[in-house]
Amino acid sequence: MKYDVIVVGGGLAGLSSALKLSQNGKKVAIFEKHHMIGGYATNFKRKDKDGNLYIFDVALHGIGGLLPDNAFYNHMKDINMINKVEFLRKSEAATIFNNNNEIDIPDDFEEYLYLLINKYEHCEEGIRKLFCEINELNLELKSRKIPMLYQKLQNISLYDYLKSFNLDDELINDFGFLWLYYGLPPKKINALYYILAWISYHIGGTFYVKGGAGKLSDTFEKEIKVNGGDIYLSSEIVKVDVKGKKVTTIHTKNGEEYTADKFIVACDPIHFTNLISDNNEVVKSYRNKLINRDIGISLSQLYIGLDCKTTEVGINKSDYIINTVNHEESYESALRGDYSNTSYGITSYDILDPDLNKDVGVFVVVVGDHIKNWPSYKSDEYKTKKEEVKEELLKLVYERFPKVKDHIKVLELGTPHTMKRYTNNSQGAVYGFEQNVKQGGFNRLSNKSDFNNVYLAGSWTNPGGGFEGAITGGILTADRLLREEKIALDKSVEVTEENDDLVVPDMEISTFMIGMTANFDSKTVAREEKILLEFIFDDKWTYYIQIKNKKAKLLCKNPGDKIDVTIRTSYKVWFNIAFCGLDGKGAMFDGKLSVLGSPDIFLKIPKYFSTSSLSNVYKNEISNGKLETNNENLKDDINKINILLWLTLTLMPWIVTDIISRYYMDGSVIALGSILYTAVLMLLIKPNRFKSVTKLEGITFITFSIYGLTYNLIPEVFEMKGKYIINIVLILTFFISALIKKPITEDYSKEAYNERMVSTKLFKKININLTLLWAAIFLIQLIIKVLVVGPLNSISQLLAIIGLIISYYYPKLKLSEFS
Repeated sequence: MKYDVIVVGGGLAGLSSALKLSQNGKKVAIFEKHHMIGGYATNFKRKDKDGNLYIFDVALHGIGGLLPDNAFYNHMKDINMINKVEFLRKSEAATIFNNNNEIDIPDDFEEYLYLLINKYEHCEEGIRKLFCEINELNLELKSRKIPMLYQKLQNISLYDYLKSFNLDDELINDFGFLWLYYGLPPKKINALYYILAWISYHIGGTFYVKGGAGKLSDTFEKEIKVNGGDIYLSSEIVKVDVKGKKVTTIHTKNGEEYTADKFIVACDPIHFTNLISDNNEVVKSYRNKLINRDIGISLSQLYIGLDCKTTEVGINKSDYIINTVNHEESYESALRGDYSNTSYGITSYDILDPDLNKDVGVFVVVVGDHIKNWPSYKSDEYKTKKEEVKEELLKLVYERFPKVKDHIKVLELGTPHTMKRYTNNSQGAVYGFEQNVKQGGFNRLSNKSDFNNVYLAGSWTNPGGGFEGAITGGILTADRLLREEKIALDKSVEVTEENDDLVVPDMEISTFMIGMTANFDSKTVAREEKILLEFIFDDKWTYYIQIKNKKAKLLCKNPGDKIDVTIRTSYKVWFNIAFCGLDGKGAMFDGKLSVLGSPDIFLKIPKYFSTSSLSNVYKNEISNGKLETNNENLKDDINKINILLWLTLTLMPWIVTDIISRYYMDGSVIALGSILYTAVLMLLIKPNRFKSVTKLEGITFITFSIYGLTYNLIPEVFEMKGKYIINIVLILTFFISALIKKPITEDYSKEAYNERMVSTKLFKKININLTLLWAAIFLIQLIIKVLVVGPLNSISQLLAIIGLIISYYYPKLKLSEFS
């Protein structure tokens, strides 16, 4: 069966991407290995010996950003899910125990600010500056513009970022309390990822799903089916076929085959690539790219059912984070399986949703873990260790809440092997690739794979793990797929994203920048606006474009003004964004270009220097495979044909007539000779690719036909004005063609340059200037012809020679290497 899009994996990322696509008319199918949808966003049931039912939430502790007008709220609203599920507001983000100090962490921005100020008065100035900057980032997120703080935060650890505000380590320890649910401690985790999650919790509000996480997944499933999507459960994919750089077919364990135009991998991409039957260079290269990334930690979770409510045993808050050592030591302990010396979380689900378990208590104990700490799955050693870890975790619970011991009815431990078994995640990772400084932000794995028709969604790609991250990532991936299809449709090109597929620029970088500057649209700025753009290509070429007084000027040096936006990328990437349909926003999130400065100005660059019309010239070349995608030496843009030769040859009837009309006045012969000459030139001499009739050739036929008729029908007029007719017509032709922006010279010069340059405003401007130059030359020649009597007026032909020289060097100068 054939689909528009097949989604591999039925977790929240797969569900949200499938819903978005189905709402946009795509025929979508999800394939999930489990017998239920949702991945980690599911509920499961257990009964005790007396038949009492306990409903456990697999993983949800809290979900942020759901207050109106917050980023995640808007995402959920966009896919019509915000009112389909009931979200319960938590009373606080969490309660943390640092040794024996208990602190309720509010989910309100202002309350959290003053909590920290009251506790750490000596850091008040730094705390206020930190919260001010976080609020700026939140406002940028709400505006749906590209936050410029991304650049600052993505290249620094949370610890170093907080230290830049002169905050002490104890405060940083409090601020970084949620590290367990993001996979890395403050000194290792990417500041951007943590701060974005922090914003969701403390500005966007902290919530729980009424009915448990499974209710959220069930609602997604229902909405997808309402929109015509299909969901295949218990349908694990066991084989994937590729052809070249495209995935073509998936095979399920049930022996079924399915095809699609596009695929979204909403699961571990390492696992997916291991299912590919062909081991071609694309597969090997992408697989190597994946396995060289750092994989995040796993978790072990002890699910506990009580015969009473959790409040009766002293668990009075929905979420506890218990720390006995600092976060860095805690993380190292988790990696080696030293559970007694690591941070752990306790989440009470009957407090989060009293209706989920009305007569019993349900909570979970969570510790960081790694699959290397565990023996082989289902081995005797594994079973023995499970019992040992249960006791170790229970001991931790009893130390804090001793009453629990007498009320336990259900115990179930999930290990890293459990996480791997249900999700196929490498090493049982629950957060995908680590959100470290190297792998966060725009350095996160791109949601467009090296395969031309395969996208990624979920914890392994942007923005990352967690319920909010997975749903947001699925929506962003679906948006990107739809956006690229629109770009491809609008520009009639196939959008390719990987560097290996980018079209090699066929013009010098200086020529490109000159053309881009000349394409500036003065209507896009106000007269008083002053903007300075800096472009750094391949870390070796730097250009500046200054916009001032509604004009754009290309500079090789900074004029000393403040730079509004700096764009750092490769020339190849920028060329493909301008001409070949490469998605600029996607390229930025893929880490192919970085941006510093004003987000407003950056987003307006396509309007300032519109190149959308230029990309249409690639239609046939790309579809026919004519454009090179390897790094051969660039060919010169100039001299495809000799402009001056063909322009001179076309002007020969006019030049000869101007000379001989002084001595020979047989208009019939001159007219016939000129018409025959032009016909022979067009039919027999011009190269095949230059056979179209130029404006000058058309005017030659018309003018000399009238010239001959005037000679025969109105001889008295011809005798008086005949020798000036040609000059006057030629002058008017060139002047008028320049004024109406259909310059005569353009027909010839466009055959000498590549099609991208021909489509630019700069090229048009050059040809208008050349056409005006020739009009002026012909006018001066006429004046000399009238005023200078005798052979001396032949000196006017020197002007034509000067014109030819200028016509040769002027375009080269304008399109030459900028220095």
